[in-house]
Amino acid sequence: MVLADQIGRFGLESGILEYFADARARFLKPGGVMVPGELALVVAPVECRELSERVEFWGRGPAGYDFRPACTTATNTGYPASFDPANLLGVPARAISLSLSTASMDALSAEIALVAARPGTLHGIGGWFEAKLSPGVTLTNSPLAPRRILRRQVFFPIARPVALEEHDEIRVRLRILPAGAIMSWTVDVSDDRNRHGPDPASKGRFAHSTFQGMLLCREDLERTDLRFVPRLSAWGEARRSVLELCDGRRALREIELEIYRRHAALFRSFAEAATFVAEVVTRYAM
Repeated sequence: MVLADQIGRFGLESGILEYFADARARFLKPGGVMVPGELALVVAPVECRELSERVEFWGRGPAGYDFRPACTTATNTGYPASFDPANLLGVPARAISLSLSTASMDALSAEIALVAARPGTLHGIGGWFEAKLSPGVTLTNSPLAPRRILRRQVFFPIARPVALEEHDEIRVRLRILPAGAIMSWTVDVSDDRNRHGPDPASKGRFAHSTFQGMLLCREDLERTDLRFVPRLSAWGEARRSVLELCDGRRALREIELEIYRRHAALFRSFAEAATFVAEVVTRYAM
C-alpha cells in the first residue's frame, strides 16, 4: 500500500502525481493499492464579491497610487476561498478524474459546460477536490458536502464580473501542467440558448494562467535559455567548497573554519558560516 497525506485545495498542489508515480515504481508490489486511489477536480461558477474586490483593488488607484501593472498578476492567481452553497451559481461538475494507480505527470486538460441555476454575478470559478480512499469512503473539501474536511477551496477569478441570468452557459476550459504547477483557465459566458436560439450572444470571454501571474525577472528567464552559459555565484562557490571538504577526513569544525576563511566576505560572523555549513551537510552528507 502507498498512502498519501494529501494537502492542497484543488488536489494537485502538493505534487501528488509526481510522488505517487515515483512510489508506484519503486515501492508498490503487484496487487498493491494507492490511497487515495482516485482523484477528481471539481469546478463550479461562483459569486463572491469579497474575493472579486481583492482582485479589483489593484486597478482602483488606492491612496492615489497607480497599481494597474499588478492587475495582471492579480487576475492570473488562484486564491484560497471558503465557499458555502450560497456562493455557487450552478451545479458543480467534475472537470478531471484521475486514477492514481496509472496517472502520470503529463499535461491535463478538460472542457466543461456549466449552467447558471439562478440569476447572479459571476466573479470566477471555484474549485475543490474529491479523493476516493476506498469504496464508499471519499475525502473532500466540497462546500456542498455535509462532512467535508475543514480545508478551503480555490477561487480562479475572471477579469471582470458578468451578470448572469438563469440558464446562461459558462464554458470552462482547463489546462494543468503538474510538473510546473501551472494552471490555465478560459471562461466563455453566453446567453441561454433556449431564449436566444442556436447562436446565443457572448457575454464575455476570459483567458487566464498562473504563468502570467508569476513574478519573473528578466535575469531569471535568461537563465532558462538553452544558450545561457552558467557559472557559479559567490554563494554557489561556497556551497561547492563545503561539498569538496566533506571528503571523509575532515571534522565538521574544520570545515566550518575553512569555509569562514575562504568565503569571509559572505558571512558577518563565524556563527553564520557554521549555520551555512550545517544546512549543506545535513542535506548532502552521510
